[in-house]
Amino acid sequence: MGKESSKIAFQYAQALFKSVEKDELEVVGEALFELSELHKESEDFRMSLLNPGIPSSQRIEVVQELLKIQQSKFANISEGAFQKYSNFLLLMVDNARLKYICEVSAEFEALLIKLKENLSLKIESAFELPTDERRDIQTKIEKDFSKLATISWSVNPELLGGLVVKLGDRVLDNSIKGSLEKLRSELMA
Repeated sequence: MGKESSKIAFQYAQALFKSVEKDELEVVGEALFELSELHKESEDFRMSLLNPGIPSSQRIEVVQELLKIQQSKFANISEGAFQKYSNFLLLMVDNARLKYICEVSAEFEALLIKLKENLSLKIESAFELPTDERRDIQTKIEKDFSKLATISWSVNPELLGGLVVKLGDRVLDNSIKGSLEKLRSELMA
């Protein structure tokens, strides 16, 4: 992929990524990936979309038929997200950019992976938390950050009580140990 096509693919992927709600990024990414696979595997499909001898109106009809199939296949996508995805693909056809669909799909996936990494939390507790408490914390985090957020749980008896939450390089220390250390520093100052 050349520098220009890479730039174009990134711009299109980023535009779609930003237009879709976080909770629907994965399913939109799956639909986009499916289309890119069809593009790779089917020469007939590729030629029907890339042949300059075929009028734009016919290329749009091909994409619209494909979208009907995808809409029934990806039933868990909201109507609004699917409309954005559809408009995005039709814009790519109008702008003669569908030839970059595989690169756009790869860039979209890279953006999704990066977002998931940024939403990967590590939670330490002094003891094993009950299932219902974990579920409540998970629900709160999903509400605040999206369902893409993941949590890895660990137990650290040295905390004495409370939780330590790590998100990337940020740490929220709500443990008894952390509170005691903070109090000790304040008293020593």
